[in-house]
Amino acid sequence: KFAYFSDGSLDSAFLFNCLGCSNCFGCVNLRNQKYCIFNKQYSKEEYQKEIQKWDLGDYKIVQKAEQEFMKLFYKTPKHFANIINSTNVIGDNIKNSRNCKICFSVFNGVENCKYIFYSGLLLKDSYDVTLGGDTSELLYQATGSTRCQKAFFVRASSNLVDVEYSENLYNCSNCFGCAKLRHKKYCILNKQYSKEEYKKLIPKIKEHMMNVPYKDKDGRIYKYGDYFPPEHSMWAYNESLIQQYFPLKKEEVKKCNFSWHNPPERDYQITLKTKDLPNHIKDVDDSVLNEIIECEHNGKECNQQCSTAFRILPNELQFYRQMNITLPRLCPNCRHYERLKKINPPKLWHRKCMCNGVESYNKEYKNTIKHSHGDSPCMNEFETAISDERREIVYCKKCYQAEFV
Repeated sequence: KFAYFSDGSLDSAFLFNCLGCSNCFGCVNLRNQKYCIFNKQYSKEEYQKEIQKWDLGDYKIVQKAEQEFMKLFYKTPKHFANIINSTNVIGDNIKNSRNCKICFSVFNGVENCKYIFYSGLLLKDSYDVTLGGDTSELLYQATGSTRCQKAFFVRASSNLVDVEYSENLYNCSNCFGCAKLRHKKYCILNKQYSKEEYKKLIPKIKEHMMNVPYKDKDGRIYKYGDYFPPEHSMWAYNESLIQQYFPLKKEEVKKCNFSWHNPPERDYQITLKTKDLPNHIKDVDDSVLNEIIECEHNGKECNQQCSTAFRILPNELQFYRQMNITLPRLCPNCRHYERLKKINPPKLWHRKCMCNGVESYNKEYKNTIKHSHGDSPCMNEFETAISDERREIVYCKKCYQAEFV
């Protein structure tokens, strides 16, 4: 429960970067530990007695637990990047990959790639890919595409070979400027050509795109080799994935000349205010299933696409009771955005290790062991997704491993 970047842990709650732990609460950077509360070791008997004070079915106790957990979180050094079993990589949340530059959330066999986001499964030799992979190679400016080879400027497609500027194609090869085709080859703008005609026309089309480029309403030029202009997107800025990681307000989006979707006016008849929800899950009866509950944000400038209200479903209530978790106070959209705040953004800053010898630069953390650089400040520098404006203590790989591995 309430665990972040932790793996192989049991019967625990409020964890960050804990591996192989059990019966731990409010802990950070632990390895193969048990019976710990806020990184303090207890005996089994002491733990079982102390943990009774932290009843997660109680909303007020959950708030207090999160506050104490975040205090420890900010006082404990973080590794500059979440990189596991990978070599020669720059980015964050990278696992089982190599030779990747400026990549985020990539996993399992990604090789020789740059500018990749949320992709994996043997993606190779690719550039500018989002939500792609699954044995793909030679992708360029591709989104939501899998099992493709030599596919450029494609979206929402699978099993392609030598395809460009296309969308929603499956099991196609040698297609250009096509949409919603299945099991086709040698097509241009969805029109069928012979192999000879196709090979003759494609160079002419590319030459024309270079000589007579598209110009958008703001005068930006798009030639062959550029992705589709944003004004042709079927989604507005605040409807797309980018709003979740680089949130902007309507006025800011308009200044960038992107489109904005005005959400429909919501006029839910609120039947239960958040402040009137029972504090403990054990005090919640089935009548809550009939309530329209006000979101705690109530759409007030939270910039999280707040739906202003929500309902509790029967299976959801059963889950909260079974897991002894207090009822949520936010609508699903706001809950989602609050979780995203726990994840580093897909952006890098050049920083220096914050180990100052025997303690961190901000004096919040005292080292538990002497590091290789002795009492002098660590001189290591790195690229990290944690900006220098944030409160976290950021250590290089050597200093972090000296303390926690």
